[in-house]
Amino acid sequence: MAHKETGHYLKWRETVADWMEKPWEGVPHDVICPDDRDRW
Repeated sequence: MAHKETGHYLKWRETVADWMEKPWEGVPHDVICPDDRDRW
């Protein structure tokens, strides 16, 4: 995702890193409402 490569995002992530209980991890999600699928 391009947003995660922007300066302000990287600065935010660096700033809050010590506030996190555990390291970042990606979590895939599934759409659970069929009507919402068209919006993605």
